[in-house]
Amino acid sequence: KDGGSRQQMERTARSFCYLRAAQERMARRAVS
Repeated sequence: KDGGSRQQMERTARSFCYLRAAQERMARRAVS
């Protein structure tokens, strides 16, 4: 049970980091 929840957290963190990177890229493009 704990291992499964940890896997879910890792997947969520990875998708969150991906969204952050995409947002930064879009913001940078809008600035320049």
